[in-house]
Amino acid sequence: MEEKCDEKGNNGEDQNPPRENSNENGGNDSKDHFSQLPEDALVSILSRLTLKKAIRTSIFSSRWRRLWTFFSGGMVFDASLTMWDLNLMSKSLDTERHRFVSWVNRVLRLHEGPTLEGLRICYDMDSDCKYEIDSWIDFAMQKRVKRLELDLQSIPPRINTRGFYSLALNLFNHSSFSSLTTLSLNTVDVSGEFLEHSLLFCCPFLEVLRVEDSTSLVSLRVSVSCFSLKDLEISAASLVSFKYYGLVIGIPFKNVPNLVESYFGGRFGESIIDNLYQFSRYILRLQTLKFDVGLSYLFCEFLQNFPILGNVRSLEVTTAVSAGELCLVPYVSLLKACPLLYWFTLKISYETPSSSSRELHKVPKDYTLPCPKVVEVLGFKGHAAEIELVLHLLRNGISLDKIIIDPCSPCYLRSSSQLKFKETGMYQLAKQHAEEMRPKIPPGVDFVVL
Repeated sequence: MEEKCDEKGNNGEDQNPPRENSNENGGNDSKDHFSQLPEDALVSILSRLTLKKAIRTSIFSSRWRRLWTFFSGGMVFDASLTMWDLNLMSKSLDTERHRFVSWVNRVLRLHEGPTLEGLRICYDMDSDCKYEIDSWIDFAMQKRVKRLELDLQSIPPRINTRGFYSLALNLFNHSSFSSLTTLSLNTVDVSGEFLEHSLLFCCPFLEVLRVEDSTSLVSLRVSVSCFSLKDLEISAASLVSFKYYGLVIGIPFKNVPNLVESYFGGRFGESIIDNLYQFSRYILRLQTLKFDVGLSYLFCEFLQNFPILGNVRSLEVTTAVSAGELCLVPYVSLLKACPLLYWFTLKISYETPSSSSRELHKVPKDYTLPCPKVVEVLGFKGHAAEIELVLHLLRNGISLDKIIIDPCSPCYLRSSSQLKFKETGMYQLAKQHAEEMRPKIPPGVDFVVL
């Protein structure tokens, strides 16, 4: 575990001259077996110490003087405690920053090892320190660190008049952070574009991503390509849109008061639906909510007791199914959780073509839906499950004004293949099945087949 390195820690350059005699044990003539170990072994041992303690070993002898410069553990530069004393002691923040920067630069300049386990910077710094912080990140890339932590918050809190340090996209390249497993950013301005780029292209082994108090983070997408990601934590008052598709992780939100649009996909999306109450605190303000779940996950029954999502106006569910015995109607359970829902979209992708058919299932008649006003079904093929869904919404949707049926598979929508797909027999047959439902449409409901 990394520990703090005292800002006043010895750097190995200003110590008393080393003792050259072989009797280094205060007159004890016993042989020093420890110092007879190979240098690689000694460096390995030093790297298990804190940086402060490793540097202090430089006073042992001339052989030990520069061993610490090959330290490969976690370098921690944390002078946050000194910031509490600035007001009490009438010290200048700029003066103390200069001391901190000099301290970090001095240690990094002396380091000669090829790699480091991690680098942590913890001090009140802003955009005026961009050159120095950029150089430290460049150092971390050269040393192929596994953990990079920048905690630049002010202690005690104060108004930042110069702007936060901004992490630039050009600092990362495809190979520079290929070994990074943890990226933690506090009071660092970072854009969604940067995080998406670093996650997808630069950090294939990233397991932990934490972002706190970033004014530039407005939209963030995390895809299944980040297969190694295990922990995601976002605290950003400016964040309004969030997208995550992948494996189950912990609750990713810490403070997102302005989040209004979210997309949850893969196993994580399924976990959100199963545990909606646990996530309700973070999604109650959402106006647009999207789920993407696959063939292995279908509602086996009408789910009950969803928390009320009173702000959701648009709900979208994407599912990949087989045409056999599935039933889509239970997806409507989500609609009851959104009393002010205006638009509901169901996107259906079939895993395998199927010509199988079955009888229509009976569905609950007392499942009154006060909303939505518009229902859109994309990827309609005319299977029993789809017809059940449409008839159920027609019978129970008391506010329903419009139903849109689009036989075009979602994967072809807004692509160059969309027009070609509409020329296929599969599309024409699906459109015919949709038109066969028109006589069952009650007056006052607009029925559109694209």
